[in-house]
Order: sequence, then C-alpha cells, then structure tokens
Amino acid sequence: MRRWSMNKQPIRVIDGNAQPFAPFWQVRNAAETGGDAEVDLIGPISEFSWMGDEVTPKKFKDDLYAAGNGGPVLVRLHSGGGDIFAASTIRSILAEYPGKVTVNIMGLCASAAVGVALAADEVNIYDTAYFMIHNPAYMFFGAMLDADVMRKMADDLVVFKDGILNAYESATGLSRDELSAMMDAETWMTAQEAVDKGFAHHVIGGGRKVDMKNAVKNFVNVPSVLLNAAVIEPEEDEAEDGQAPAVVEVVDAEAQARRDANRSRLDQAKNFVFGETPMNIREVQKAHAAKVERAQALMQLTETEARDFTAEEQTEFDTCLTEAEDLSGKIVAFQERKTRLQAQIDGVSVSGAADAEKPESNASAKRKTLTRAEYDALNSTKKAEFSRAGGKIEN
Repeated sequence: MRRWSMNKQPIRVIDGNAQPFAPFWQVRNAAETGGDAEVDLIGPISEFSWMGDEVTPKKFKDDLYAAGNGGPVLVRLHSGGGDIFAASTIRSILAEYPGKVTVNIMGLCASAAVGVALAADEVNIYDTAYFMIHNPAYMFFGAMLDADVMRKMADDLVVFKDGILNAYESATGLSRDELSAMMDAETWMTAQEAVDKGFAHHVIGGGRKVDMKNAVKNFVNVPSVLLNAAVIEPEEDEAEDGQAPAVVEVVDAEAQARRDANRSRLDQAKNFVFGETPMNIREVQKAHAAKVERAQALMQLTETEARDFTAEEQTEFDTCLTEAEDLSGKIVAFQERKTRLQAQIDGVSVSGAADAEKPESNASAKRKTLTRAEYDALNSTKKAEFSRAGGKIEN
C-alpha cells in the first residue's frame, strides 16, 4: 500500500511528524568533503513527494550513488521521523548500497528515522543526542472516516508495527516482546542507552548546540532536558590547538516561539484534507493551495538563509495563511451542511445516538422536499435515493 485515500484525497500515513515539500537530504562527494562522501538527512522525512510516484526515491538513489561512487558514505542524521513509506525506501536504498555506510546521529534519531539509521553498517551517536522509538500512527485533518475505514487503518498499523519490529529485532538482538513494550511506551534513550540496547555501536563526543524544539514538539513522553536545552551537533572544524572550540549558542525564546507558531500554522494549512467537493468548490481548493504554497516558499527562504522573517515577510506570511484558513473554513462549512442534509434524507438525526433508538421517529423525519441548492449538494447516490423516495425539489 502506498497511500490511504478518501474520495481520492490523500491522508497522511506517518510515523512521526513529516513536513511536506521540505527537502530532506543533501549530498557531497569525496572531492567536496576531502574524505568520505556525505549525505545529510536533516529534519522531517517528507511523505507527499514519496507517495504515488517513483521519481523522488530514484533521485535519492541516484544522488547517493553519484556522490559515493561505490565507496564509503557518511550519513549525518538529525530527524524526528516522518513518513513510514519514505523512510522504508531510504532504508532499502542505503542497505543495498555497495560501499560501507556509517550513520552519525547528530542530535535526534526518532520514530521513522530509526529504521534509516539501522540500515547502516555502523551507527555512531553523539554523547548528547537522543534516540526514540514508538508505535506507528496516522495523522489526518478534516477527514470524514467511517467505521470500516478506521478498522482497516487500525489493522494496517498492526502490520506496520510488525515490519518495524523485524528491523529492530534484527539490529539489536532484543526480544520482540521487549521491543514492542518499548514502542508502546514511547521510549526515549540517551546516547549510552541506545548503545546498550543495541541501536547504536559507539558514543562519540564534541560538537555545537542545535535547536531541538521543532523536532520533538509532537511527541508525548519527551524528556524535559530536550524541551529546555539544545542538543549537540558534530563540529566540522577544529581550533588551531587541535581542540574542538567551545561554542555557546543562545536561543532567543521569543523568536523560537514565533518560529514554532509559524511552522505549526503552516502545517495545519498544508495538511487540510478537502474530501469530496462539487465543481464550484474546486476553485476554492486551488486558491487555498496557492496561498499555502506562497507561505511555504517564504518559510523555505528563511530556513535556507538561516534567519527569521523580516517584518514585511511576516505580514505576507500571516496574510497568506489567514486567507487559506478562511478558504478551508468555507469547505468545512460546506461539508458539514452536506452531512446534515444527507442525514436528513436517510432519516437519521444528526443529534446522535438518542434519535437512533427511535426508528419510528426517524422514518417520519425523512425529508420529502428539498430546495434546489440542497438537492445539488447531494452526491449521485443520494440524489437517486431521494428520487426513489418520491422527494420533490422546490425552486
């Protein structure tokens, strides 16, 4: 299975917190690094470009093989996870690479990123980095899911966990029961604990601080030290005396809170699921997508340049997302109205289970007359049912 869909609209199937459209790897060949080829896997493992096409996994493989040229490759990993299918594809590509693959965990290896790390021949973890495993999960926004779909989703999560356990068991030698219990509990490990449990081979030291708040904000049992402090990232350069320089990076709490709020708001807009909509609403969808894409472009610009928004950029960003939220509100209102109308046609009260206990009142509550607008809001099946029931349309 490559995707879950409802009314041909994708629903995120993730293990972690992916951020769609964000690039999540960079490569450098041996000539550029002066040593082994390097691959940076930094940030969330994006899902949308991996679901439904084979272009992106092919590009990742092409980039890896072109940079590595069959020789050793160092993967610098700092990720809170992402899409389970994207991570599985990366894992397979790394496992099949002919040269030695070494993974250095810079700050965080969590959720779906764990499978990527375990594909390596050697896993090193910096002494202040963290490791986390948990159960796979779905995340969806604005979707209408019936009981059959949700049961299927739950069944699939069991299958996903079984596959993840296979990888963990093979790499660590821990029992399946112990690993399953660790996943159930959302288990966080220090660098040494990750080595002791068999998830990594060596603890390495030295580095500089990097912010962790965005990477861990959607997890449950996050250690307080991760929420209140930065995590060490490998330092590439050394001081003249050969010792790694001490680097102290002060994180502006107010600026970080603003960045977190911007990212959260953008994620909500990007992940809105429209569901089935009539043709006259499709233009609203297009307008929504345009606003989100512009906000995403502004966010990527500041992340690429490692800076905050200017005042003008923040204003434009806020305007784009305010308009996108207004548009998604129109869709939600339409879908709620459509649901109420269909419930009335079916003779089911939208007030809940109390009415369901009175079938005779439900039968008498069936609508026999609809306005033209109400009729047009129905899908073809409901229109047919309405006609068979002798319903009439008022103009």
